[in-house]
Amino acid sequence: MMENESNYDLYTKLHPRCFSEAMVARIARTELERRAANGDGEAKMLLELKKIEPDAKPLHGQVVHEHKEQKTRKFIYTLRLKLNG
Repeated sequence: MMENESNYDLYTKLHPRCFSEAMVARIARTELERRAANGDGEAKMLLELKKIEPDAKPLHGQVVHEHKEQKTRKFIYTLRLKLNG
């Protein structure tokens, strides 16, 4: 399927943004690994580059929440009972 694509094209597919692209990324990684095992130095270099890249941003659709400490106010109410009698 991806035997005719260049090493760089396969490398660019290693950065998925959704589930279907993640499946293509797995196939691209497998093809690069096959090429590297057969002596392709460029494929080996691109796989090493992928290993040292910083962690990717979350996939599209995922929400990342940052918890920021906010100042809060406490209100204390006191009730007094008044007895008639």
